Amino acid sequence: MRTTPPEHHCKQCNALLAKQDRDGLCIRRGSLQATVTGDFTVAIGCYRCSTVNVVKSSVANATPTKPSAA
Repeated sequence: MRTTPPEHHCKQCNALLAKQDRDGLCIRRGSLQATVTGDFTVAIGCYRCSTVNVVKSSVANATPTKPSAA
């Protein structure tokens, strides 16, 4: 079963700001793409309304990955 990654939307205008999956937090806007991994706190300024949104994550809260077969 395939699940969609959690999406992070602007708290003011609901614009999509980032998606989070097992690889980390992915932020895309135009030709800019950034992936943040590990424990982090990221402040993202909304491209529509300029509201600052804060996203926090820790490796302990992340979805565990399946171990690779040896």
